Amino acid sequence: MKKLIILTLAVFLISLGVVSAVLDINSPVDVPSPANLGQVVTVTFDVDDTGTNGVGYDSVDFVSTALTGPSGYSISAPSVSSDGALADGASTTHQFTVTIPSGASAVIAGVYTGTLNGTANLVGGGTSNDSMVYTVTVASQNILNVVEFTNTSAMELAAKEDDSDSKTFTVRNEGSTVLSNIVFTNDLDLTDDDGDSIALSFSPTSITTLNPGQSTLVTLTADIGSDVDVDNYDGTVFATSSGGTQDSFKLEIDVTPEVCKDGNVGDLSISIDNPDDDDEFEISEEMDIDVNVDNDGSDDISDVVVEAFLYDLDKAKKVETVESDPEDIDENDDIDYELKLTVPNDVDADNEFVLFIKAFEDGDEDDNCVQDSVTIEIDRPANEVIVDEITVLPSSVVCGSNIEINVDVLNVGDDDEDDVLVEVINDALGLSQKSSKFDLDKGGDSGDDASQKFTFTVPKGASGSYSIEGKVTFKNGRDTNSDFATLIVTCPTTTSTTPTTTTPSVQPTTQTTSPTGAATTRVSEFVPVTFADQLKKPQNMFWLIGDVVLVVIALVLLKVLFTPRRL
Repeated sequence: MKKLIILTLAVFLISLGVVSAVLDINSPVDVPSPANLGQVVTVTFDVDDTGTNGVGYDSVDFVSTALTGPSGYSISAPSVSSDGALADGASTTHQFTVTIPSGASAVIAGVYTGTLNGTANLVGGGTSNDSMVYTVTVASQNILNVVEFTNTSAMELAAKEDDSDSKTFTVRNEGSTVLSNIVFTNDLDLTDDDGDSIALSFSPTSITTLNPGQSTLVTLTADIGSDVDVDNYDGTVFATSSGGTQDSFKLEIDVTPEVCKDGNVGDLSISIDNPDDDDEFEISEEMDIDVNVDNDGSDDISDVVVEAFLYDLDKAKKVETVESDPEDIDENDDIDYELKLTVPNDVDADNEFVLFIKAFEDGDEDDNCVQDSVTIEIDRPANEVIVDEITVLPSSVVCGSNIEINVDVLNVGDDDEDDVLVEVINDALGLSQKSSKFDLDKGGDSGDDASQKFTFTVPKGASGSYSIEGKVTFKNGRDTNSDFATLIVTCPTTTSTTPTTTTPSVQPTTQTTSPTGAATTRVSEFVPVTFADQLKKPQNMFWLIGDVVLVVIALVLLKVLFTPRRL
């Protein structure tokens, strides 16, 4: 019995020691001021051990609830670290942070309330619990955001006349207030010089209400009217709420010539690696075009061709076109294409130019075709005269003939050129002729071109193919340009006549050497004559009668001489 009393007393004393270590979490000593969306708020509070028996506790663990606010909005529960040991009668300061949601998770303005629960782990075992209610206030902010596009990252639409193009964009309320009656406007000049216009439309046409964190998908369509000039039409699109909250983005509409006849269709995608937008090229310069074409589909695509053409926006016409050889592209594979395009000599450098590029399945463009474009700047060099054309007339002759060589030159530079000289040259033929010096006006003026004519006698025996060089010298004799034309020369060596009779004829030949050293052959022909043909000539008849008389006299003499005499 005595043992039972002693045990009961010990348990009682231990229980007194346990309850004497008491956890006390005080209200925040630093109440956060109203916070903006996305801001990190720090909550500071005191932790006390109000026990008196000197036991204390080893550590305190904390867990917070989510913070609830107006209109069903809430803030996720923050993470709170544990606190260390604390003796009876001691206190410490502890803190944690709360992040105010933003963007697509934005919450409405107002007061958000959470509860912090603490559990103290007492020395020797046992726990003590306490809790604290705390609040965070979210400030009012009006934020409207067009998610995909900005004033530096434009939405790009492209279509030909009597066609349309569309893209979607997301309008999101990233503020802490409700936005209403959001409408769409723009400042684009959508009418060309002839009064033809582009129509923009939005679906939906407006947004009635957009709560914090809520978003709506909007489709923007550009309908290109008939005969709208090929050009780039750009400006800004605005999304504005009734309270004046606004966001905007840049819109570029390219009215193009017909590139892909049905627009972008199929599984091909294209990337123009070179040239870049606004790259500069000089007249007559060769442009390197590098294009990567991707087959994004699950089937192989055969005979994929890349076509590039330089387009003069001011004249609304193609000025030069180049096309690649066809290539087969396997599924989920890509191929690099390299093309070269020479800027024509006759373009107006003051005009605006676009390089249009398309990749398409040859013969099935309506199944697979994709297009893209870059703007190009065309410049005139300060000094540049080119041989625009060289012609040889006739281009095929016999040796010893006369030919005419015409050389057309063009000043494509930005300066006038004085003392321009044209030459025609071929060393094998002994051809070297020069024009008189002349002047050319700067490129683009009426006097920027000239034509020089030369005549030449092709030497005998000069059979073969010859490259005739036309060379222009300019910039005070320091620069030259050349172009070439081909001359074909043949030299016949034998002429014969085939007899029409069955009687063979004899054709003696005599070979001589020409002054140029080439051997030539003369041919003489003998035709047989019949006896009747000879009798038709009077002189032949006279000699025939004389011959007959002489034969008769000879016969008489022989008879006299060889007849025996009678005695």
